[in-house]
Amino acid sequence: GNIGTPLLPYVEEMTEDDAVVLELSSFQLMTFTKSANYTAVTNISPNHLDWHVDMQEYIDAKANIFRYPENKKLILNANNGQSEYYASLSHSPIEYFSAKREADICLDAKGEYIVYKGERILKCKDILIPGIHNVENYMTAIILTRDFGVSVDSINHIAKTFPGVEHRLEFVREFEGVRYYNSSIDSSPSRTTAALSAIGCSPIVICGGYDKMIPLPSSGLPEHFLCAFHLLICKIRQTVNTAYQTSLFRLCIEEISAC
Repeated sequence: GNIGTPLLPYVEEMTEDDAVVLELSSFQLMTFTKSANYTAVTNISPNHLDWHVDMQEYIDAKANIFRYPENKKLILNANNGQSEYYASLSHSPIEYFSAKREADICLDAKGEYIVYKGERILKCKDILIPGIHNVENYMTAIILTRDFGVSVDSINHIAKTFPGVEHRLEFVREFEGVRYYNSSIDSSPSRTTAALSAIGCSPIVICGGYDKMIPLPSSGLPEHFLCAFHLLICKIRQTVNTAYQTSLFRLCIEEISAC
């Protein structure tokens, strides 16, 4: 996928009995004419609009992961507005996940357990990595792996021990009572909002970087973006400052030329 060891050097070692797990970007999917056997689209929100002609091209590129005959099952987000469109394109059985409403896999009535087909699979508090978005990521993984015989015990062991991946809510260290996180891969407003909602406090945030031409809300900050202090850096700093100018938080624009 986008993080970790590239797959191509291992292609010659693969056999027909191997299962490969891939994260595929819209860039890779643009020219696909075959689909993966089991697929999941966890969320669709504006991204990479500096590269795609428009949002529809981005949406349709993502659809190539499931739209062709090789696909056997599709997992969709019951809360995402694009899921209905994707369902209309699919010829495969579809299952939905949601941490907010009833779905094929969802939370129990108390919001304590992930439940799939009437079976309690995983206690949310046992998931080591934070955030409701990671609860939904586990829902997705559970649907995908149960068809391959992965046990509930294995799922629970992974949930309790897996620390997450680099650059995504990655805990760096605690120094003089301050906890530092690296979440630099959160390169869109929806990802940033999800990461900040998982922290559960008013953090000091350093954000910025290259402008991917993603529309930013003009009506003020999302609830989870109301931080104690912002340090905006690099090319997009003025764009973010203009979109998120509000009296509810203090804002500092740091001029950094080497970015």
